[in-house]
Amino acid sequence: MTQAATTGEQPRRPLRARTPGLVVLSAVTLTLIFWNKLWLGGGLIGGDSLTYFFPQKTYFADRLADDEVPLWNNLAGHGYPLVADSQTATWYPTTLLFYATLDVNTAFNANIILHYVMTFSFTWLFARRLGLSAIAATFAATVFTYGWFPPRMTVEWAIVTGSWLPLAFWCAESFLQTFRQRYVIGLTLTLAIQMLAGHFSLAFITQSFLIAYVGFRLAYRVEPSLKEGIAKKSIATAIIAAIAFSYPLAAAQLLPTWELKEQSNRRGLPIEDAEYGRVPPWYLSQLIAPWYTYTGQVDVNSDGGYETNIVAAHLYLGQAPVWLLIIGVFTGTLRKHRVLWIWFGLGLFGMLLATGVVVDITKHLPGFGYFKIPGRYGIITTLSGAFIAAATLQRLLDQSEGPRHSVICLLAFSFTILDLVMVSNLVRFTTILDDSYIQYRMESNVRNDLLKHPEPARVFAPGQNLVTCIGVSVSPNYLGLAPKAYTEPPTAIPEPISFGGKVTTAQVDWMEKYGVTHLLAESTVEGHDGRLRLITPIGDAFLNRGFARAKPFYLYEVVNSRGRLTWKDPTQNGATAAVESYKANRVEIRTKSISPGRLILTELAYPGWQVRVDGQIAEPLVEDEMFRAVDVPAGEHEVVWEYRPTSIAWGAGISLLSLTILMVAARLPRRFQSSHHSPSDEPSSENTETREDPVPTR
Repeated sequence: MTQAATTGEQPRRPLRARTPGLVVLSAVTLTLIFWNKLWLGGGLIGGDSLTYFFPQKTYFADRLADDEVPLWNNLAGHGYPLVADSQTATWYPTTLLFYATLDVNTAFNANIILHYVMTFSFTWLFARRLGLSAIAATFAATVFTYGWFPPRMTVEWAIVTGSWLPLAFWCAESFLQTFRQRYVIGLTLTLAIQMLAGHFSLAFITQSFLIAYVGFRLAYRVEPSLKEGIAKKSIATAIIAAIAFSYPLAAAQLLPTWELKEQSNRRGLPIEDAEYGRVPPWYLSQLIAPWYTYTGQVDVNSDGGYETNIVAAHLYLGQAPVWLLIIGVFTGTLRKHRVLWIWFGLGLFGMLLATGVVVDITKHLPGFGYFKIPGRYGIITTLSGAFIAAATLQRLLDQSEGPRHSVICLLAFSFTILDLVMVSNLVRFTTILDDSYIQYRMESNVRNDLLKHPEPARVFAPGQNLVTCIGVSVSPNYLGLAPKAYTEPPTAIPEPISFGGKVTTAQVDWMEKYGVTHLLAESTVEGHDGRLRLITPIGDAFLNRGFARAKPFYLYEVVNSRGRLTWKDPTQNGATAAVESYKANRVEIRTKSISPGRLILTELAYPGWQVRVDGQIAEPLVEDEMFRAVDVPAGEHEVVWEYRPTSIAWGAGISLLSLTILMVAARLPRRFQSSHHSPSDEPSSENTETREDPVPTR
C-alpha cells in the first residue's frame, strides 16, 4: 500500500494520456519566449557560433548535399579530420537528419530548439521520479534549462550535450527504484549518445557525478529490495557496467577523436591553464545580486589574469529559485525530502570545482586535469538548486489553498521566467539577428573572385573559420583540438599576421611556402616588396554582414605562392600538375613530367590518407614536416589521394558490434527483478509533503 493509502489520503493521479503532451507543450512555449527569433528564421552572430559552429556545419551540409559523407574538412587551414573533431557531431542522429534535409540556418535553429525541449522534458521526468509534484517538476525544469544554458548559446554543444545529463540521472534513479533492466540499457544508450553529441567535457561531468550520486544513494539507506536478495554490489555493478559499455557503443566517435588527440596540441596531461574558464569566488555575487554583477560592477577578471569570461563564469538560478533554495535549506525541506541532501552536497561540490580553487589538486586527476573551463561544473549546481527550490515551492503550495495557491504559482513562474530572460540577454557573446547572414554566402563577391583561381584557393583571412562558409580554404584555422603542426614550430605560423597595415618578410615567406594563394585584408597592406598583388577592394554581401562591417575588404594575390600543388624540384622542366577533382575524402590530380619527381600536395599529412598512382598503391610521404607527397614516374599519370582512416573503420565496427550485444542483452531474463517484487514503473503520484522521503519505498 502507498503512504497516501495508509494515511487515508487520496493520491493525486496523473493524467497519463495528457501529461506528456502538456510537458512538451510547456517546453515548446518556453522556447517561443526565449528564442522566438530562431523560430522565425533568425540567425546567430558572434562568438564561436560565427567562427566555429556555423562554418563547420555549413561544410558538413554542403558535402551531404553533394551525396558525400565528409570524414575530412579540406577548408579549415590545411585540413583536419572532421569526424575526429567531436564538436562536429558527425554521427549524432539530429546532425545527420537536420543538415541533410534542411538549409544550414534552419537546421542549426531546429537543433537548438529541439534540445531545449528535450532538456526541459528530461529534467521534468527526473524531478517527478524524485517525487516532486507535476507543478514543482515544471518549475525545476524551467530553472535548470533556462538558468544554465542560454548564456552559453555561443557554444552549440552546451545544450546538445547537456540535454542528456538529466536523462542519464533519470535512468539511474529509475533503476534504483524499480530494478528493471531496461533502465540500465537506457542509461547505456543515453551516455553513448551524449558522447556522440559534441563535447566530452559535459559527458565526463555527467558520468563522474552519476557515479557519486549512485554511490551516495546506495550508502544513504538500505533499499527495501535488498531483503529479496539483490545486493548493493549487484546494483553498483550494473551502473558501472552501463557506463563502461557506453564507451564501445560510442567508439565510432571516440576512436577518431583519440587518434586526433594523440596527434594534437593537447596530447599531454594535465593541461597547463586548467584554471581558465572558472567562476571566481567573488563573482558568485551573481546568485543574489545579478543587477550588480552583470552590469559590470564586479570584474570577472579582477585578479588581473584573463582566466575566465562572463559566459564561462555564469552560474545563476534566478532570484525566486535562490531564495526558495535558501528557505528550503533552513526550514526543513531537505529533511522531508532526504534524497535532496545528496543533491545539496553534489551542488556544493560542483560549485567548489567551478570556482577553480581546488584546480591545483584536481588537475592531476584523470579527466579533471584534461578538460578546461572548470566553470562547467556549475551545471550540477544549477540542477541541484533547481530541485531544492522546486521542493520548497511544493511545500508552500501544499500549505496553501484556493486563490493563494494560484498566486504563488503565478508569481514564482512569471517572475522566474522574466528574470531568466533578462539575464540571458545580459550574459552572452551572441546576438540573434532577424535574418541569417548565412543565406548571403552564395552572393559573396570574394567567393566569386576566388573561384576563378585555376586551382583551389587558400586565403589568409580574419574571422577564423568564418570565410570557409563561402567554400574556400582559409588559414589560420580555429580548432579546439588542433593537429600539432598548426600550433608548434617549425610549421606553425611564426608570428601573427596582420590583416591590414604592414606585413613583414617572414610573414610573406610563410604564406608562399604554405600554399596561401590570397590575403584578405581589412585595409591596404604595405611592406611586402611587391610579393602581394592587390586584385581589388571589394564589398561582400556575406562577409560584410558576418563582420558587421560597412567598409570594403582588400583582396591580394600571393604572387610566388606554391599553391595547392608543387614539385619538390621547382626547376623540373616541363612538369605540370593540376587538380581534377577536389572532394572532402578524395583528391584527384593529373600530372605530366619528362622525368621522375616528387609531387607535393600542400595539405596536412595525417594517418588514414592513402595514395595511388595510376591505380597502384604508392607510398605516402611527408614533406616539410607537414605536407602530403608522393614520388611520381615520368610521363602522364593520375594521382589519387583518399582518406580511409582505420580509426573510423574500427570505431564503426566496434559500435555496431556493441549495439548488437546490447540488443541481445535487452532480451535476456530480467535479472534484477524478483518474483516477489513488482514495483510500479511510474513516478509516485501521492502528495510528497506527507511522505518521509520522495523516493518510493517498495
